[in-house]
Amino acid sequence: MGHAQGHGLAPPRSPAAPCHATRSQQARGLTPGRATTAAAPPMQLVGEAKYLQNNPPELVPMEDRAVRHILDVLSPFSEDSGGPLRIQHVTFVEGRGNIIVT
Repeated sequence: MGHAQGHGLAPPRSPAAPCHATRSQQARGLTPGRATTAAAPPMQLVGEAKYLQNNPPELVPMEDRAVRHILDVLSPFSEDSGGPLRIQHVTFVEGRGNIIVT
């Protein structure tokens, strides 16, 4: 059996291969080009890992450090930017925010 046979997965696309949006993605304004461009900040999110550890009292997570990167990625798709997503950043405890996407 070949590496892509038997498990129902398509072989990986080369980085240069064009990526086409589905009709559903196009209808919602989510195109692969926009998503790929907007998705660059997740590498910055990796740098926040040490601030997301949860082992009180020494390590108390500060989710807002991750939230700002996620909001940067999602903002082009928000209603405020003409997109389909309603995005809310809520905080009940300082520094420990959450994102609600509807």
